[in-house]
Amino acid sequence: MSPCSIDPFFLDGPNGRIFCLLFTPADGVHSDSPLIVHVPPFGEEMNKSRKMIVTQARELAEAGGCVLLFDLYGTGDSEGEFEEAGWEGWLRDLDFVSHWAVARFPDASLWLWGLRMGCLLIAEYLATSSLAGVRAVFWQPLYSGGSVVGQL
Repeated sequence: MSPCSIDPFFLDGPNGRIFCLLFTPADGVHSDSPLIVHVPPFGEEMNKSRKMIVTQARELAEAGGCVLLFDLYGTGDSEGEFEEAGWEGWLRDLDFVSHWAVARFPDASLWLWGLRMGCLLIAEYLATSSLAGVRAVFWQPLYSGGSVVGQL
């Protein structure tokens, strides 16, 4: 495996600034490179899984993939307060970030990689998305958002 590049930046999203980390292979993104957008879990699950997600993103980039991690509006290092965040806004964030990634790397195949609540967000997003050929990978998916709300 070769080293990768890690670039932090903000995107001006539909709700406010979205914090992103972009992991790219050292030799650049190629037409056969997968483009993986990670959709994070919620709350404390996001905080506790961050190290594993970054480790996996680095390994995927070192193997030739391009990985975009982002924090949903009102969470992590993105703008907004938690009280201002909501499901519909997060769907808009996911749509915005996915379209940005496809425009930035038009020859790569788009994968959405969800963890826990991120899987629910992806499932709803894919039901209405205008993007074609999107693939999804779910890590420990939740089958109901009620369990997340109950934990709060």
